[in-house]
Amino acid sequence: MKIKSILYAFMALWLTSCTSIPVSGPWKTKKIATGFGPEDIVLDTLSSKVKPRILISCDTRRSTDSVTNGIYWLDLATDSVFLFNRLAEPVDLVFHPHGFDFVKMDSTLHLFVISHDDIKNVHTVIKYRVLEKDLIFEAEFHHKLFISPNDIFALTDGSFFITNDAGKRHSLAEQLFKLKRSSVVYYKDFLNAYYIDKSLSYANGIYFEKPFLYVSTVLQNTIFKFTIEDGKSIERTELSEIKGGDNITKSQNKYLVAAHLNSIAFLRHRKIANIPSPSVIYQFDPFTGEKEVLFSDDGKTISAASTAIRYGKYLYISQVFDNFILKVDLE
Repeated sequence: MKIKSILYAFMALWLTSCTSIPVSGPWKTKKIATGFGPEDIVLDTLSSKVKPRILISCDTRRSTDSVTNGIYWLDLATDSVFLFNRLAEPVDLVFHPHGFDFVKMDSTLHLFVISHDDIKNVHTVIKYRVLEKDLIFEAEFHHKLFISPNDIFALTDGSFFITNDAGKRHSLAEQLFKLKRSSVVYYKDFLNAYYIDKSLSYANGIYFEKPFLYVSTVLQNTIFKFTIEDGKSIERTELSEIKGGDNITKSQNKYLVAAHLNSIAFLRHRKIANIPSPSVIYQFDPFTGEKEVLFSDDGKTISAASTAIRYGKYLYISQVFDNFILKVDLE
């Protein structure tokens, strides 16, 4: 245990550079209580056009925090948070949600959720049908290419892209030496799954808008842009330099990405909740790669931000460990 702690400390020192936290704001903010670890959020304006909401993927990641794993939703009109009922699941289903995506297929709404069983080293994508208050289990996808899935982008035909953040899950060597063993996978069905790229260093967020696929990388400090044709990459370019990039969302004609600029603070916050980890939300242009800071914080308001959604004049920011979403009034 002591050796592992030393390795973590050494890794943090190695990964951390003198990147300063940019200044933004000040803003009016509000903390909205959720389950622990609301790592990913998606906007739902399809279930009801008069009651838009944000869906929230929560998984407790600290042993000292309460277990509040589940999929929640935030009513944007009232800032109230509710837990979905998950129905018709297999009795042996292990549910530790991570990245997820929301998509309309034909006339029905579906949620594709990455889930981890680290005890058995089994990582799956679970498909649910989305109702107002319920998630109805429909399918669970397994594949040998689901090595350490982090984020997912689902398509209207039921296929999806995922990022594997490592070639071997929780590999200290990959993180310490920034090895390029992380990957992007396209999955159509069990017999039609293949790599888009398998030479990345900690691939994380992913977003697809035909024909372009955008992927953030934590350790390469780069947003990559792939040109996709018939489900395969025909070109890869380095679009924007962003350190510690996490999940990607779209805001009008720009994209938002959360970023972790201080690796040592992130790893310390992972262990101890009251140690702050700075958070930055960038907005970047999908063609020029030009970036600007939309929001930043030293970690005292929100730590380890993971996803940002802009809706109206508000920015909603989720995080990896703690139990709230931050609502920011950008005006």
